[in-house]
Amino acid sequence: MKKFFIEALGCALRELDAEKIKNWLLANGLKFTLSSGEADYIFFVICGLNKERCEDGVNRIQSFKKMKGELIVVGCLPIMHPDMFKKAFSGKTVITKEIEKIDELFPEFKIKFKDTPDANRSFVSTATDLIQITRRFTRASIRLYIDKIFQTLLEAKNAVISGRPLRNVEGLVGGIGFDNAYFSLRISDGCSWSCSYCSMKKAIGSAKSKPIKTVLEEVRRGVARKKYKFNIISSDSGSYGLDIGSTLPQLLKEILAQDERIVIEFVQDLNPFFLCKYKDELVKLILTGRIKSTSTPFQSGSERILGLMNRRLDFFEFKQAIKEIKKANPNFKFRTQVIIGFPSETEDDFLKTSEILNHCRFDEVDLFAYYEGDGTVSQGIVPKVSVNIISERMNLARGQLKGTPIRFISNYQERK
Repeated sequence: MKKFFIEALGCALRELDAEKIKNWLLANGLKFTLSSGEADYIFFVICGLNKERCEDGVNRIQSFKKMKGELIVVGCLPIMHPDMFKKAFSGKTVITKEIEKIDELFPEFKIKFKDTPDANRSFVSTATDLIQITRRFTRASIRLYIDKIFQTLLEAKNAVISGRPLRNVEGLVGGIGFDNAYFSLRISDGCSWSCSYCSMKKAIGSAKSKPIKTVLEEVRRGVARKKYKFNIISSDSGSYGLDIGSTLPQLLKEILAQDERIVIEFVQDLNPFFLCKYKDELVKLILTGRIKSTSTPFQSGSERILGLMNRRLDFFEFKQAIKEIKKANPNFKFRTQVIIGFPSETEDDFLKTSEILNHCRFDEVDLFAYYEGDGTVSQGIVPKVSVNIISERMNLARGQLKGTPIRFISNYQERK
């Protein structure tokens, strides 16, 4: 019996992809192994979010190439940073928006990936999960458990030395965001926006909504397993339904109607434009207390910078939406994201971002130092903001947010 190993390095969506790949391989008779060294196939699922993630991905690829198994790379890195990737790997590759082409690599399989049900939990490889996977304590599983503990301690040491946060799927243990203890519903793939700083759309494609019928079938599957807490997972939740004649509020209402015990713990990446667009409907839903939190990345408080980012937002409406939702349910949690040091960002632009942060008092904030992805429109925008100024503004923002949990993403690209 052929054996396979999987590792995933990326966001919750890529972790869902990895879990679906695992389920597909198991359905076709392959055996899952916890050791990459004994695997016949090694599947590495990788994103291309930032410099650190890319470098980690390339390093893992180099390690996997030394193994006896055939390496298959799946994800966003190959197309988001093609030059970096091609230097590291020339073998079998499947990019995210074409993930169903993975069937072409295994034409002998009776069960096709495209016909495999979507995963409702993310694939993880923590020490605890290793024991859960084996379902028993054996000498091998205990050894792997101990190895994973040492890896975690080493990661913590490196995080302290480098000043970056200890990594997990969402960055803050117990924070606002994806929680793998909950039943996950991937409601769409792709993105409806074309932000100038982002090359992710090249990898994930345009927004494509999952039919409401399919989502509700997954909800009922979760309820049948006595799962009543749900994650709504998408790179662009707000655009849900635009391509199939529906809307996000309609979907949320349908989900909650399936069982009175259902609670939506987290709605991922709700663009502020859609938060404002659907404000009245969302207020009614949030008033029930059955929707708990969302991430709504506004990125910059400067209209000029937002224009250069190819994003749009009425800041008055945004502030009003936050205020009304908090009034409807004071316990509702908001997480946001801002980019510091976007090309041509002035001191005044930065202060406008600070003003939004101070006014809205988000429950959590992701501070991203601007990272220049390959082939992005923002590469051509000048002048660039120096590394020193970016670092200074990141520290100022962190100081202003004292007491607010922060994901501090400072691993920006070095520039002269």
